[in-house]
Amino acid sequence: MIRLRLPTCSTPLSGLLSLCLLGGCGDDEVKTDDVGDTGTSFYNDKETTETTTDTTDETTETTAPEPYCGDGHIDPGEECDDGNDLEGDGCSAECTVTACGLVWRQKIDIDNINSRDADAALTENGDVIAVGVSVEDSRVIRVTRDNADGEVWRRTFDSQNGDDYGRGVALGPDGSVYVIGSMEQDGDAIWFARLDPDDGSEIWSRTVEGMVAGADDDGTGLTISAGGNLLVVGELFVADGDSDVWLSEVSIDDGSEIWSTTWSGMGDGNYSTDRAGTVTVAEDGSIWVGAREHVDFDSQEAVALRFGDDGSFLSLTQPQASGNHTHDPVDIVAGAGGVFFVMEKRGSLPYYNWLVRMDLGGQIEWTKASEDWKTIGDQWRVSHVDMASADLLNVAGTYTNEEIGEQLFWNEAWIARIDADGEYVCRSNHMEGKGDFLPPSLTIDGAGSNSSGAMGMTGLIEAAQGPQVWLWHGYFSE
Repeated sequence: MIRLRLPTCSTPLSGLLSLCLLGGCGDDEVKTDDVGDTGTSFYNDKETTETTTDTTDETTETTAPEPYCGDGHIDPGEECDDGNDLEGDGCSAECTVTACGLVWRQKIDIDNINSRDADAALTENGDVIAVGVSVEDSRVIRVTRDNADGEVWRRTFDSQNGDDYGRGVALGPDGSVYVIGSMEQDGDAIWFARLDPDDGSEIWSRTVEGMVAGADDDGTGLTISAGGNLLVVGELFVADGDSDVWLSEVSIDDGSEIWSTTWSGMGDGNYSTDRAGTVTVAEDGSIWVGAREHVDFDSQEAVALRFGDDGSFLSLTQPQASGNHTHDPVDIVAGAGGVFFVMEKRGSLPYYNWLVRMDLGGQIEWTKASEDWKTIGDQWRVSHVDMASADLLNVAGTYTNEEIGEQLFWNEAWIARIDADGEYVCRSNHMEGKGDFLPPSLTIDGAGSNSSGAMGMTGLIEAAQGPQVWLWHGYFSE
């Protein structure tokens, strides 16, 4: 099945049940720290129980073995226990957390499956800042900051005009928080803001609308520019049936525009509905935007757009150009000597995605497809990427696991760290409800790294039975 980044049902189908609850009201969030045992390895995903039996002519005695490192349970004195002695999977043979291992997670009560996050960033002290949507009387933008001890702060931003959406978050070198999305005006307007990192209060905010009254303009990504200001990207309607990728550099002091530009694909003569994704800055100062170009009714191409530091358009790369399909950008990030671009196929089965490494001129160096990540399960999806260092890339995503022969399916989170050649440095997974007969599903929606190389993630947990859903925030080790 297909997992979308938009707020949709993401419960895997099961031979026993299929749940998809899209209603609900309110979003009263409560921290829940006791989330049970967890799996953190690709090599041992189901919990086992061992017993020993001594039989004589008169009695039969069954006793549980003494806990030990490697039994698959986190016992007192252990940081983790993945049931194996393999290295490089986030948990050492001594049951200590290693690179890519889960350090902490929070499970947050919500009342509506549409109240979910879209993106996350990780502060230098290891707090997860997430942006998304909270369903109250209408949809409002929600920004939260959490750590191992629970919630630090939570803020909502409401246009009072209808549904608002949070899409992206970025951090400045001084720890300042920047968020982007859309707010309901006459139609939808691009909205971006600077927030106080200590309490989440708004320092300033701006809205930008296109040329078409009532159109659904949208802010999709932001990052710090080479000059220390803010780059914001989104899509603006310039005519009926014609939306362009919009890119602007604005002042970090008040959000005022320094320059802006738009990009449009060729279109088919009737429509040219191009879409924007995320944005990154390469080491040579060039600006890269993930986007979707409308080619014709049957073809939507994921493209990587390269701009100069003044917004001048330089080049376009189409990694999978050919055929009738819909390919969407997922994420884009620049590292030493190149750029990593994630794209996915939507609208038809089977689901597929690609991670493409390009040089600074846009030439493709290598590609990893969905099957290249797979070790167990199926439908391996890359949700977000971020640099762990100049040379190492953190990759976050979701895959579908199953109980073989039982037609039981659920989602798990995964993380991998790779070098510039695509070789693994470490990787691990995380399963909620390890040992449950019907495990809940965990779908990752956003992720971001800090300078240490650690990665924070945000996602959604869906109960296997019943309507319960939770937000999930986790921190994976450098």
